[in-house]
Amino acid sequence: MHVFSKILVPLDLSSRGESAIRMALDLADPDRGVVCLLHVIETLEGIDDDELEAFYSELEAKARAAMGTWIDELGSGGAKMEPLICYGHRAREILRQADELGCDLIVLSSHRIDPDHPAGGIGTISHQVALVCDGPVLLIR
Repeated sequence: MHVFSKILVPLDLSSRGESAIRMALDLADPDRGVVCLLHVIETLEGIDDDELEAFYSELEAKARAAMGTWIDELGSGGAKMEPLICYGHRAREILRQADELGCDLIVLSSHRIDPDHPAGGIGTISHQVALVCDGPVLLIR
């Protein structure tokens, strides 16, 4: 059953992102659904952005290439995929983008948490988003 019309998939560009994209495509309305692939480039505070312009440009180019590859490989049918890159604090930007885009689901990959030390996973981006987000969040392991 396809029930979501706009899904946000935050990506760190690791290989784990592919499973999150595949799950989002399975859950998206195949005719009218949109899967927004989001990569947030974490900005460094206290340093003039002009000094980091080349560095940020290189990170953005790598992100665009990775998302383009996933769109080419996975976007052959069904929901439309759209790449989006923004700058800032990752968890905050994921939540902001989900709200601004009107997403009805966030799907993101997360690593397993050690059951003997569960507090060690609380600081991860995926868990921050899951705890703060007003809407549904699906964590893919």
